[in-house]
Amino acid sequence: TKKKRKLTSFTTNIVKDPIGGDCTRISTMRLSPNQQYLAFQVQYGCNFVTYPNLYIINLENGKIFLIGEQVYYDVHWNSKSDKLYFNKCESGECGIYFIKI
Repeated sequence: TKKKRKLTSFTTNIVKDPIGGDCTRISTMRLSPNQQYLAFQVQYGCNFVTYPNLYIINLENGKIFLIGEQVYYDVHWNSKSDKLYFNKCESGECGIYFIKI
C-alpha cells in the first residue's frame, strides 16, 4: 500500500537464545493481508534446534505476542486478517489450529 511505515528493528528476549547459544533463527514470516501483522517463527539452539515458537508482531504499535510453541511449517492468514492458521503438536497430538486476532 502507499501507507508510509517506519522501518524498524526489534531486539527483545524472543531473539535471545534461552539455552545460551548464538544460533537463534527467525523464519517462516507471513504478512497479514491487511499488512497490520507479521507472523513469524523462532527457533533456538546450535546443536539441538528447538521446536519453533510462533509469534505475531503488530506493525502499528510494535507489540509482540507469543501465539504457540511447537508450531510447524504452515502458517496462513485468512483474507480478513482476523484469523491465523497453523500446524501445532502438543502432547503427541498434531493438528491444524487457528487463533482469532
